[in-house]
Amino acid sequence: MVSPHHPRFLSLATRERLAKAMRSGIVVPQGLIAHGRGEAFDYLLGEETLPAALAATYLKWLGAEDVLGVGRSASSTIRGIASSRRRTDPRGIGEADVVLIPLEDGDRAEALSRNGKKVIAIDLNPLSRTSRAASVSIVDNVIRAIPALTDASRRMKKMPRDYLQRSASEFDNQRNLARAIQEMIRYLRGWA
Repeated sequence: MVSPHHPRFLSLATRERLAKAMRSGIVVPQGLIAHGRGEAFDYLLGEETLPAALAATYLKWLGAEDVLGVGRSASSTIRGIASSRRRTDPRGIGEADVVLIPLEDGDRAEALSRNGKKVIAIDLNPLSRTSRAASVSIVDNVIRAIPALTDASRRMKKMPRDYLQRSASEFDNQRNLARAIQEMIRYLRGWA
């Protein structure tokens, strides 16, 4: 058991929960690999939320009260995906204009974008197909990004709609990703 006082406690505890879930058959081995790859990019971020990620959280985001797309409700499909990950709920992704994808693969992110969805991706890798296919990429660890996104959404409820619409229309994801890469480079230069 890792001490809660360890500087990387949250990351190590998450890794242990994923390993336990894999042994129980809940998580596939590829999930552990994806988590490890994400941790590598989190190191490059200095395990901190980047200013670019904070700025991205101010864009419009709608939450859901029900969990959709599970079991029989996954009766709709995403065009362009052959795997079982194509199945969705017609009341969720099927009719949504904006889709938040905190843990995705590039194929699904690209297909959602091709199908006209505005995609908000949470991905530690600004070079990934998921980040590049998204309309808005939040380059951060999902464990930090979701609470920050929730807080930002609450604050945004009080902001004028025209301000939010202008901010969303002026957002440039390619510039956002370039800033994230620049932040990583700046962090690495601090090691030299």
